[in-house]
Amino acid sequence: MHAFLRRNLPRRMRSYDEHGFSIVLVALLMTGMLSVTAVVLDLGQAYSNHRQMQNAADAAALAATRALDKARLVSYANTSLNSAVDTTASDVASKNGAQGSQVSCQVIRWNYYLDNSQIIAPCSATATWTADTTNGGPAGVLVNTGVTAKTAFGGVINQSTTTAKGSAAASIQPLAAGRGPFIVCGQKSNDGYDMLNADGTFNAAKAKAVGTFAIQAAQLPRCNGPAAFKGKAADPSAVFNIPGIDVGTNGNGFDATIQGIVLGATPCNGQDPAVTDCDLAIPIADSTVPAGSYNFHVTSVAVFHITGDGHGNPKYFATYVGNLDQARGGQGGTGVCAVGSLCLVKLVA
Repeated sequence: MHAFLRRNLPRRMRSYDEHGFSIVLVALLMTGMLSVTAVVLDLGQAYSNHRQMQNAADAAALAATRALDKARLVSYANTSLNSAVDTTASDVASKNGAQGSQVSCQVIRWNYYLDNSQIIAPCSATATWTADTTNGGPAGVLVNTGVTAKTAFGGVINQSTTTAKGSAAASIQPLAAGRGPFIVCGQKSNDGYDMLNADGTFNAAKAKAVGTFAIQAAQLPRCNGPAAFKGKAADPSAVFNIPGIDVGTNGNGFDATIQGIVLGATPCNGQDPAVTDCDLAIPIADSTVPAGSYNFHVTSVAVFHITGDGHGNPKYFATYVGNLDQARGGQGGTGVCAVGSLCLVKLVA
């Protein structure tokens, strides 16, 4: 009957019927396309939020660990520096988009591979972590971040919001490798400046007491090495390990490479040789191996402010910079970084 009626309906009525069906079909297709688009937008936003939270966690962990290093330099005697560990983590995480209620900060002991057994206490519980001495005591910070956002389509499936999280840990590590244009002999008992302890570790108080000293000149303390050694490394770009060997060279002539590093024609804030503002991380040796050779046994490294232009005698002077204790580049090593030594703050997880 329906087919009979349809065949006998006027053409105009049949056209209206077909148009009505097309409108319904288009509406259904548009609803599906909009739903798919909404889901894609939700997934894209969730992924973006996750990346943002990971970046927030990385930045907060690094900043809070630098604050921790400043606190340990005064043996946690400054309560404002101790409190700064927690507030720094919260502030940096929040400025990077994390919600304050979803930010947590915990102080950890040193461990190259982070696990929960290394957690000492929340950053805000300063009395707990400042008193801890296990495995060298506080040596890093673990930060967790999060943000909750509304979804465009999730409400249909009872998922009106999504939460993105991030987690990162940074630790204070001894600088294990670096590079630089000079070598300083720092063992007084072995023809050197008085900068090292008997075991070869760096002594910040002694280095500060030395004051400004010649770092390249016609005559220098030389760790009982060759008399021709005038303070220069054989290759300013060569990497030295700590402990390890850095090779010196003879002569006291003008060196354009060194001048470029010191004066900043070659950027001093690069990967290894410098910390900030053209203050250089310089290797400190306690001896030559074998004695009388150009192979200087490096036991430590510290930051010195270098002055001079490569001319005259001495050509350059150095002054220990006691408030620069964190390297911005280089390779970190295992173990606890001694207070007063040049340390590297680096992400470990």
